Amino acid sequence: MPRLSRRNSAWIPNYPGHHGREGEALPRPYGRNSAWIPNYPGHHGREGEAPPRPYGRNSAWIPNYPGHHGREGEAPPRPYHCSARCNSAARKCINLRGVLVMTPSTEPVRLRGMTWNHSRGYTPMVATAQRYCELHLTADITWEKRSLQAFADQPLEQLAERYDLLVIDHPWVGFAARTGWLLPLDEHLPAPFLDELTAQSVGPSARSYRFEGHQWALAIDTATPVASWRPDLIALGDLPRSWAGLLKLARAGRVLMPGIPVDTLMNFFMVCSTLGEDVAQSAERVVSAQVGAQALSMLRELAQALDPLFFDLNPIRVYEAMTATDRFAYCPFAYGYNNYSRDGYARRPLEFGDLVEIDGRPCRTTLGGAGLAISSRCAGVEAALDYAAFVADPVCQRTLYFENGGQPGHRSSWTDARVNAACRNFFINTLPALDRAFLRPRYPGYLRFQDCAGAPIRDYLRQGGDERTLLERLDSLYRESRKEGQPCGRSMA
Repeated sequence: MPRLSRRNSAWIPNYPGHHGREGEALPRPYGRNSAWIPNYPGHHGREGEAPPRPYGRNSAWIPNYPGHHGREGEAPPRPYHCSARCNSAARKCINLRGVLVMTPSTEPVRLRGMTWNHSRGYTPMVATAQRYCELHLTADITWEKRSLQAFADQPLEQLAERYDLLVIDHPWVGFAARTGWLLPLDEHLPAPFLDELTAQSVGPSARSYRFEGHQWALAIDTATPVASWRPDLIALGDLPRSWAGLLKLARAGRVLMPGIPVDTLMNFFMVCSTLGEDVAQSAERVVSAQVGAQALSMLRELAQALDPLFFDLNPIRVYEAMTATDRFAYCPFAYGYNNYSRDGYARRPLEFGDLVEIDGRPCRTTLGGAGLAISSRCAGVEAALDYAAFVADPVCQRTLYFENGGQPGHRSSWTDARVNAACRNFFINTLPALDRAFLRPRYPGYLRFQDCAGAPIRDYLRQGGDERTLLERLDSLYRESRKEGQPCGRSMA
C-alpha cells in the first residue's frame, strides 16, 4: 500500500483532501512551516497562508470541521484529536491540521463491545464507533447487543473475557473492584478530564462508577424513574400531583407502570427514601420495620388499582404499550427513555416530567443509567481509552451520541436548548428528579440481593401477606449478600 504524503512521496490519487495529478509531488505535510493547502475539508484560508495550529490544548476552534460542533474561538473537545492518551496506532499518525490520519500500513486495532438491545443503548454506540473509526483509520470497533434479560443472565466476568468494551450498570463496580475484571480508568485517563466529567455530572451519575478510590466506567448515559404521559389523552392540568391523586387516576384505569421484580424493588427503594429513610444504611437491615411496612402497604394499594399485566412489563414495554395503544394515559415512575418523546419514533409521542409527591415531598427515585467500561483483558487498551473519552466528551454527547438515540450522561446535554427541542424538553423537565436521585448500594455482593429481593415484593403486591415477615426475609437476603462477592446475574435498571 502506498505511503501517506511526505516531502518526497509520490502523489496518491484520490486520497481524501489531496488535489493533484498522478506523479505530482505531494505538498509538504501540514506543520509549523507548511504552506496552506486550499480547499482541504474544514480548512479555511488563502493560498500561501500558514495553517492554524493542530487541535490541541491551546488550539483555536476550526469552525465547520466535519463532526465538530462549537463556536468560533472555543477550544475543541479532546476526542476529535488524540483524546486522553495517544494510542499505539495514533503515534504513527500524520497530523493533517489536527486530524489524525493513520498510515494504511498500520495493523488495525480491533475492539468488540457489548451493550443492550434498544435504540438508546445500541445505535449511539454504533454511530460513535463508526465516526471514531473514520477519524482513526487503524481502529476497528464493533458493537453487539442482546436483550436486557440475556444481558442479565451472563456474569460480568464472562462478558469481560469476551469483550473489550462493556456498557454496565453502576452496581457492578463493587464486584469489579474486588475481582479486577475491569480497568481502573483513573490510572490511565487524565485527572482533569475525569474531574470535568464529575463536575458536569447529571445527579450522582459520574461518582456512581467510582468505588474504593477508582473510576471503573464513564457515565455516558443516565436515567432514573420519572413520570410520563400521553399529552393527547390527558391534559397537563389533570396530571396527578400527589400519591392520592395517582391512586384516583389508577382506579380510573388510565395508569400503567413497570412491575417486573427489579422495577418493583426500585419502587420500594423510592418510597422508603421519599418517606425519609434511604435503604441499606446499616449492615443488618434494609430499612426500619415502620418505614418498610408503610412503603409496602402504599405500593400494594397502587398495584391493586392497576391492570395485572403490569407485573410482566419493564419500562420499555410500558412505553411501547403507551405509545402503540390509546388505553393508558399516564405512567407514574419508570426509568426514562427520551426516545419516546421524539417525533417519528413511536406511533404517539410521550411527554416526561417530575413525579408525584408523598407528604409534600417529590418522590426520590433510584438512579440508573449506563457506564462505558473497559475489560482488564482488553488487548487494545490505549485505543479503548481513546474511544471511551471520545464518547464521554460533552460535544459528542450532545451531538453525535444524542442524535443517534442516546441519553447522554453529561449535564451540558440536559440543559442544551437544541437537544431539548428535539424531545419535548425531556431532559430539562426531568433533570430535578435526576439531581435528587438515590444512589444504590455498590458493595461486591449487592447484585445478589437485587436479583433476589424483587420477586418476594412482587408476590406481596399480587397476593398480599404480612409486611413484617416480608421485611425479615429481605433483611436475611441482604445480610447474606453482604458476605458475598459473587452476584448471581445482572438486573439492569
